[in-house]
Amino acid sequence: MTPAPARRGEAAALLALALLLLVAVAHGQAPRRLYHRVTIEQLAAGRVPWPYAQLIGRVRMVRTEQDGDLHIKLTGTTAFVVLEVIPEMPLARPTVGARIRDWGIPRVDKEHGWWELHPLLGWEAAP
Repeated sequence: MTPAPARRGEAAALLALALLLLVAVAHGQAPRRLYHRVTIEQLAAGRVPWPYAQLIGRVRMVRTEQDGDLHIKLTGTTAFVVLEVIPEMPLARPTVGARIRDWGIPRVDKEHGWWELHPLLGWEAAP
């Protein structure tokens, strides 16, 4: 069994790491992870095997849902995905029509039948 002071030290280190991640995300900075560049079409077809992805696309809709989540519809050439911002990790709202680069965790939303980055961890203007 680990002594109590060691457990408290581990808990403090984990808390510090979580706070640093939240600060980085709040400032729109991608943490030092490998975000695989994929197309919206690849993600919308479910062909993204990686746990972290980066997309570039055009914002077509921005809407706050009843649960407080912010949904951003992002389009590519022939498909769309949804970027989901959760209240616990707030980000600025992009402008409809803007072209953005975004990063987050890809997953399927079985309730709606679409693929999304949920949570969206950050975004920035793209050329």
